[in-house]
Amino acid sequence: MIKDSLYMMVTMFVRIMANTLLFIVLARTWGVEGFGQFMFCFTIGAILVVIVDYGFGLKLVKDISKKPNKIKEYVNEAFYSKLILTIFLLILSYLSLYTFEWREGNFGIFFLLIVSHIFWSFGTFLCLPLRSLSYFNVEAKINLYGNIVHILVVMISLYMNADKTMVAVAFICSRLFNFVYAYRIYMIYVGKIAIKHIKIKKIILNLKQNFPYAIHLAIGTLYFQVDTIVVQYYIGNTGLGLYQAGIKILTAGLIFSDALTNVYITRLSKVESNEKLIILGTQMNTYMLLVGGILSIGIINFADLIINIMYGEQFISTIPLLYGFAITLFLRYFASTHGAVLTISNKQGLRALGVTLSLLINVVCNVILIPKFGLNGALLSGMITVVFLNVLYFVAVHRLIRSVFLDKKNTLLLILYGILLVLSIAYLIHYDIFIRIVIWIIVAIPLMVFLLIKMRKVKRR
Repeated sequence: MIKDSLYMMVTMFVRIMANTLLFIVLARTWGVEGFGQFMFCFTIGAILVVIVDYGFGLKLVKDISKKPNKIKEYVNEAFYSKLILTIFLLILSYLSLYTFEWREGNFGIFFLLIVSHIFWSFGTFLCLPLRSLSYFNVEAKINLYGNIVHILVVMISLYMNADKTMVAVAFICSRLFNFVYAYRIYMIYVGKIAIKHIKIKKIILNLKQNFPYAIHLAIGTLYFQVDTIVVQYYIGNTGLGLYQAGIKILTAGLIFSDALTNVYITRLSKVESNEKLIILGTQMNTYMLLVGGILSIGIINFADLIINIMYGEQFISTIPLLYGFAITLFLRYFASTHGAVLTISNKQGLRALGVTLSLLINVVCNVILIPKFGLNGALLSGMITVVFLNVLYFVAVHRLIRSVFLDKKNTLLLILYGILLVLSIAYLIHYDIFIRIVIWIIVAIPLMVFLLIKMRKVKRR
């Protein structure tokens, strides 16, 4: 478990940090407005590429974990389904030139980035079978090499004073390398993707069966990106640049949540009794609360230091936003275990419904609050939506297995987080940075020792 978690963490770390590092450099190179323009095109591409992703990341891992002998059949059907969806997406993207009022230069950047997103989608897809077979070390290797190339190619283009269009071309080149490399590794461990065995009826059936997962992914992506669109519409590229600077830190902070979820979901899928599911789910929730709480409190206490080091003085207006993003980060960690259990319990339709309702709430809140409160309105909308989704997952899981994975230890962790949150916002953030660092070290060392002891007990369980 620990070894798999570390490999999965390496995978998520290099993937997220590659993007975080690059976007920090882009923000410093282009400034707030230029960064906002590029991020708008990137975000629209990230939203539309879910058409190609189609939720395979959830269903494929679950299916292969249960029936590994059918891995080639599952992958072949999903791969050619993705090809059909890719053609549809490219046509849809091109037609947007005539149906959407693109600002000058934005469409070219968007279309190039959508192609890079597609290559990345296929590269990530080919890692899913390896993850299902517990080849976490191989997946980590693919992501490490792919993202090193991604960083180098984009950095070289920036060093050569490339404009936003050429940087988008660099994105395509690096993501194409990742796809080709992932396919070569896939052939070694699984085999070639066959053409002759594919039938249109099976592809159509595959798309139908995967539809609830696709809906959940699409709505979930919109749920996390709709604020970007509304912010750009009401506030412009400058406001979007400031907001996206905080979003990127939030995304980087979710690395451990994604890693733990990807490791645990293969194990949760194999559990046959509610009793074992509760034990494993409680263990997963302990990790989520520990890591999410430490990250959240850390970001709140050192928000000014983080922004100044990563982005510079021109992004100083992002500091107050980071407090809210840190709380949202913890709520996202808290929801991860419950969401994973709904997925493996064949309640994906219920989970999709929950995210759909959350999306509607998010859209309404954004449209009402952003014009009135600006970026703070976008932040508040996100927090309201995450709280709603947490409550929904909480109720659904309790009705399903009569547990919400909150034993005495996890309840204590929630209370401890609340106390530290109040102390940090009310007192600590107002102290000098040196004093904060000293206090953090004094508190963190005994706390980490205590947590390590607790984690050993969790591991024995």
